Formats: sequence, C-alpha cells, structure tokens
Amino acid sequence: MDDLTWILIAIVSLAVAGYLALIASAIVSVIRSAELALVSRAAWLAAIIAFPVLGTIAWYGIGYRTHEVERALGIRPV
Repeated sequence: MDDLTWILIAIVSLAVAGYLALIASAIVSVIRSAELALVSRAAWLAAIIAFPVLGTIAWYGIGYRTHEVERALGIRPV
C-alpha cells in the first residue's frame, strides 16, 4: 500500500473513533442526568441507540431541556 492509502486509513479511523466517542458521551450524559424522569431517560437512550447520529444530535440540541418540559407537564415535581 502506498502512503496515500495509509493516510486515508488514519483519517477514517480517527473519524470513526470520534463518532463512537460522541455517541458514548451522549449515552453517559443521559444516564448521569439526574433531573430526567426514568421514562424520559429510557426514551433518550432508545433514540440514541436506534438512531445514533440523529439521536446524539437531538440530545445535545434539545435533550438537556427535557426536565423543563417534564415539570411543565407535571411528570416530575419541582
């Protein structure tokens, strides 16, 4: 294999490692989020596992505000 092939393999490997790290950090963040109700936590974990890219983007985009919605709906007391 030539040098270009090894460079491409290294770039792809780093991208995959970053992708997996981002998904793992989203899962850990959901699990450690104490302010989420159990049903919300389970739904977020299912979304991240079923749709890794979209679920992770959604968690980092709006997931951290789920507890505010729960309080507004009366799912979790203040």
